[in-house]
Amino acid sequence: MVKIITDSSPLISPEQAKEMGFDVLPLSVSINGQTYLDLVDISNKDFVDLVNKYGKEGQHPTSSQPAIGSIIDAMNSYPDTEILMLAMTDGLSGTYRSACSAAKISENADNITVINTKTLAGPHQYLTLKALEYANMGMTAKEIVDKLQPSIDNSASYLIPQDFGFLRRGGRLTPIAAAIGSMLKIVPVLVQTDDGCRIEKLALKRTFSAGIDAVANSIRKKFDINENYTIYIMHSEAPDLAEKARMILAGHFPTVPSKILPLGPAFTVQGGPYCVAIQLILRQ
Repeated sequence: MVKIITDSSPLISPEQAKEMGFDVLPLSVSINGQTYLDLVDISNKDFVDLVNKYGKEGQHPTSSQPAIGSIIDAMNSYPDTEILMLAMTDGLSGTYRSACSAAKISENADNITVINTKTLAGPHQYLTLKALEYANMGMTAKEIVDKLQPSIDNSASYLIPQDFGFLRRGGRLTPIAAAIGSMLKIVPVLVQTDDGCRIEKLALKRTFSAGIDAVANSIRKKFDINENYTIYIMHSEAPDLAEKARMILAGHFPTVPSKILPLGPAFTVQGGPYCVAIQLILRQ
């Protein structure tokens, strides 16, 4: 049976993954000189508390991909097994490239397939669990990739952060634009580019509700969305905003199922505390 390996982008801890029958290699987050394994050493709530505390002192969190050594070790753990590694989107993380490099020098190199999911978080979780389902059915890695490809080709991610400082430090807004946006209480709406490699500005709105409407309009332009898609509403300690987003999106797309999921520390580094992400993917 194909062994599924991924990073912690699907928001499943290594312990949970082990019980389910696959491996998770956690990302890591750092703040105030301390490093924590994503979804292992610290909860998102505690991490948000640290970010808020040390942010007042000018300290900001960072995140890191799994070390290439840990990826090689994981791959070498299954010397006689076909391996499928589903990596977080290339460009927003170095995991894919590290996994490709690790695969080339692993003892089991000829039996390792690494794919760029071109997504993260909710859709990445869907792809991982679907890959596990197909693996349990006895499919080969190539067969699994072929089955997943339509979903990979039909996914999208949007981000509504609450802290302009995270956008400024990430280079997505100039310092002047970030300062003006904060003063005017503008709601920025970001979108993942079609190649999955970057996040860029979609719109600037005056209210959160208008921001979600902008996301819905973008989705309509990109997809012939129907009940075969799933919408994920992700949040970093902002359940009320997530529920508000779910209700607005349900008004736009009443037949499309949706799920609310909490983000982990690694994504709080990128989007900031209390951010909300809207994602969707075509189910197979």
